[in-house]
Amino acid sequence: MASDAWYAPLFEWAEATGCSLVIGHYDAPERRREPGDWWKYGHAWCLHLDDAVYARLDRTPDGMTRTTLSWLVRQWAEAKGDTGYLWLEGELRRLFVKDPDDLVLALSSPPSLAAQWPFRADSGRLVWLQPFPLSHTDPRDESDDMERSILDLVRELDDSVEGGWLRLADGSSGVWLFWPDGSRTGKPNECAVTGGESGQGEPSSLAAEQADTLVELRTRLTELLQALGAELFISCEAAVGAPASAPGALPHALATTVLTWQRRHRMHGPNRLYIWQENPLESLFILQTDAAASVFLAALRQHPPVTSASARVLPDELQATLAGLVRANLNVSEAARLLYLHRNTLLHRIERIREETGYDPRCFEDAMILYVAQALLRRP
Repeated sequence: MASDAWYAPLFEWAEATGCSLVIGHYDAPERRREPGDWWKYGHAWCLHLDDAVYARLDRTPDGMTRTTLSWLVRQWAEAKGDTGYLWLEGELRRLFVKDPDDLVLALSSPPSLAAQWPFRADSGRLVWLQPFPLSHTDPRDESDDMERSILDLVRELDDSVEGGWLRLADGSSGVWLFWPDGSRTGKPNECAVTGGESGQGEPSSLAAEQADTLVELRTRLTELLQALGAELFISCEAAVGAPASAPGALPHALATTVLTWQRRHRMHGPNRLYIWQENPLESLFILQTDAAASVFLAALRQHPPVTSASARVLPDELQATLAGLVRANLNVSEAARLLYLHRNTLLHRIERIREETGYDPRCFEDAMILYVAQALLRRP
């Protein structure tokens, strides 16, 4: 992890005194200490900087040195405000109470810079993981047990993932995770890559690399969701935001994570897992404001063929049928294979969709109208 600008005085002090100083990273948010606190780890002295990082010295500083550095760090902390995980969690709490339409508008504006880069990994994606169904009445001790159990299981599966428990304003709780690129694969993935000075690179290879990254991410998170169910008997949903690899990209990553969670019902998320940019069309549905969705649905009700079901949420099995047809490029035989259905059963469901809506999902235009309408109708 690259050193942040505010570390400079510490390194200057270390260089002047001939003392070796290393910036360390906590395995989980550290809530017991305040900026400027000292403690010993083996033979090394450690100085708490924020809830994400600390400084480790290779020799014992005298009392005056400890007092001076404590004062320096406390002055920095007072000037900078919340940093590290505290900044991250405060920003998440703020975003979760915002209207989704406001988040859409915010994404089109230049983002504010993060206070610092709090993570060990240089790049990755933020994940919001929340028990399902949502509970707002769990006793605090039960919530604490769930917090420890979930985070312990995450670390068992992948110790490179960072995370913490967060209670929201509405009383619900969830887990934020920072999932590094190439987690447990040993592959250095770069989510934001540009070509040379002309801006040209190799789009096909870059697209393939990004696709592989998304496949790996879905595989690992699916494994986590299944383990939570099998080992802890906890059902969870997860939303994943845009990739981030610098403080400037972190606000965008947080906003897209929250927006994906708020509008997850507009996506077809296998295993209750919803990933920003995995399906560009579904990302477009997420970015549609409620006002724009209402205008589209109103126009649909006036468009022939006019039926009451044209602007009504279809039963789950018919929605799955429609999604399967789209994934299979409207090939009925391939859709039956993907959906694990007999071909005649699939044809029966297609006919039910046509009878209920007036649109034939085997026709591309009709299928797209139905697909968009169902996505926009799938909102709480």
